[in-house]
Amino acid sequence: MKRALLTGLIVVAVLLVVFVFMGVIDHSNVSQSQSNTTRSVLVIDGLSVIEPSDFFVENTRELFLKAGYSVDVVRGENVSVNYLLGIGRYDIIVLRLHSSISIDGELFLFTGELYNEFDYLGLRVLGVVGIGDLREEGKKFFALSARFWVDRIGDRLANSIIVLMGCDGSRDSVFIDKLVEKGVLAYIAWNGPVTIEHSDTAILLFLRKLLYENIDVCSAVVETMGEVGADPYYGGKLECFTRG
Repeated sequence: MKRALLTGLIVVAVLLVVFVFMGVIDHSNVSQSQSNTTRSVLVIDGLSVIEPSDFFVENTRELFLKAGYSVDVVRGENVSVNYLLGIGRYDIIVLRLHSSISIDGELFLFTGELYNEFDYLGLRVLGVVGIGDLREEGKKFFALSARFWVDRIGDRLANSIIVLMGCDGSRDSVFIDKLVEKGVLAYIAWNGPVTIEHSDTAILLFLRKLLYENIDVCSAVVETMGEVGADPYYGGKLECFTRG
């Protein structure tokens, strides 16, 4: 069976613009039992364009609904550059997306929006939107700079847990520092290449532990890795980053 790798070649303009916003929020503890209001989760499944998984999405939805969350799901071509830049506030955001590190060491998030030569010209000139090239599938998608993404919507990410399911998500330290500066509670990502199958399995287990075993987010990551291990084909391991 063909193994789909959660990565791709990024081709971007060399000019990079970084917008810096202030707004650091202090957090002393990372847990999922600290709010009396209805908690919310967003599942973004851009991978459904080429690797649909009703099993992952529906099981994730069920886990959160049973834990008392409201759940929004956005899939396929609806996961556009403009959508990612317009995300609202959620307690947890699960990004089932391809991702890759550029030659400059910058993380890019693949959308579900097929690449064309006409859209996002301004952002492409700035180097914050590029091409996510999935060579095995023979398709190209728009890809968004993760640094630019957090600069644009960072204040809406305060107090959130962000889970990135694609490759190399923990290899861009500048992006991770920006998340922390914006007050993100925790960021969970792979430190290298990972298959879709392994990422789906590991993240479902991680979410189950986080929601139902009364442990903190990083302990849930450690226990998940203890059970499923690194990706058996590419060696990627799940990592956890928190403020402080």
